Amino acid sequence: MKNGKKIIKRGRKRGEQMDKKKEFCDFCGGELRPGRKDLEFKAVGKVVLCRDLPANICCQCGEAYLDAEISEKVEKFLKKVSKISPEKYIPVPVFAPSVVLR
Repeated sequence: MKNGKKIIKRGRKRGEQMDKKKEFCDFCGGELRPGRKDLEFKAVGKVVLCRDLPANICCQCGEAYLDAEISEKVEKFLKKVSKISPEKYIPVPVFAPSVVLR
């Protein structure tokens, strides 16, 4: 007791796993699970492919959600991407709306 009040300690016992709250996709409602995914971004007028990023991925539609720390690191990277040599270049086809929307 402290100052006449009973103190209740809340926490895990040794070896006890903390229950994680399930997260769901904003688009389809599927469950999000930790994984890694290649993601494309636009930066300085270029399409940039960032490979194997850690993300929570929807098990139904594949939508990827980056946590705040990873998102911040990606933003910093994209600001300086033109000064960094890529691992490799790949061709990216470009189509006009008139072709896509036929």
